[in-house]
Amino acid sequence: WHTRRDDPVDLRFPDLAGELPGYRKAAEGEMGEMSLRIFLRQGLKSRSRADSAAAGWGGDRFAVFEKGRSRLIVWITEWDAEADAGEFRSALQAVEGWKVETAGSTRVLAVHGTLPDESWAQVRARLAAVTAERPANRGIDLKALNLRPAAPSPADGR
Repeated sequence: WHTRRDDPVDLRFPDLAGELPGYRKAAEGEMGEMSLRIFLRQGLKSRSRADSAAAGWGGDRFAVFEKGRSRLIVWITEWDAEADAGEFRSALQAVEGWKVETAGSTRVLAVHGTLPDESWAQVRARLAAVTAERPANRGIDLKALNLRPAAPSPADGR
């Protein structure tokens, strides 16, 4: 973290009230690369495949929707390269219960739960249109700026 930064892109989850009538958004968040590795390890039962599938993560955003007793997870992920997106898509398709599609060369969309095809098509269109915003500090390279973590001083007693 103290050399070349690879911060995630910012993905703003759209309001899907019109596409998911009767559902309420119960939670929203980001998995992150480490949580994604753990999630895939559990689903795939393969550490090496999960680690490989999570590599190249560029950012993600998910939301949990509830309607009565049913729960729906809608997830948008962005990848560093087309090959990374393809590897993740293949891995997530092997995890039970996920419907997975690509939306562009580096974007993978997924849904877990029962959603009619017509509703999924509407949700997919909204998620595909989300702009991946580069973080303001993406170009900062502390090593290139010759900045290093401060060494403890003798006065600190460390």
